[in-house]
Amino acid sequence: QAARWAPSPEFARGEILWVILAGVLLAVLTSWPLVLHLPSRIAPDLGDPVRTAWQVAYVGHAMLHNPLHLFDSNAFYPHPLSLAFSDSLLGYGPAGFFGSGTVAALVRYNLLFLFAWSLCFLGAYLLARELGLRKLGAAAAAAAFAYAPYRVTEAGHLHVISSGGIALALFLLLRGYRQSSRGLLIAGWLVSAWQISLGFTLGLQFAYMLAVLAVLAAVYWLRAGRPALPRNLV
Repeated sequence: QAARWAPSPEFARGEILWVILAGVLLAVLTSWPLVLHLPSRIAPDLGDPVRTAWQVAYVGHAMLHNPLHLFDSNAFYPHPLSLAFSDSLLGYGPAGFFGSGTVAALVRYNLLFLFAWSLCFLGAYLLARELGLRKLGAAAAAAAFAYAPYRVTEAGHLHVISSGGIALALFLLLRGYRQSSRGLLIAGWLVSAWQISLGFTLGLQFAYMLAVLAVLAAVYWLRAGRPALPRNLV
């Protein structure tokens, strides 16, 4: 009888490096010539990206100097907790530890912009491979996920295009379960927490999806007669 699911694939180091390089190159090409003007331009326009560049800089500064009042930003003063008026992007806060001033804010934002597209491609590729696709099919799925028309139209909203953590977390959780790897499972939950920390625009729906998957897994486990879990996962 044929197996219901394709076996968990083995990843050679060269394949991982190729996927990372492809993701970065696609991000650079689709935003060209941004990479040549990181200190002087901002992608893709002068609307929300300018505010987001400030926000990442503020979150990094607050994490270092006033972490207990991180959400009391200097926007909309004197209203408290004003950082919660939009997606907080806390997961990108550590990027604000490096550099200060306008030029640093522009370079930081543009690098995160390129990182977001690259991570979408990488995460979707790994998940597709884990689900049984071959390399070419996984690359096509990754490109479709990363550069879907809706995502491209939302390029000015960093918290919307930063969905690569969803695909990467699902890959780590699925592969960790299939290979009975506690390390991969922990990594999957850490990536999930990081994704949710970017904001609730995507994080809330992702949390709902994880909850639904957990319920489905519990139902399946009960219907299967509550089989014992692998010892290294308990």
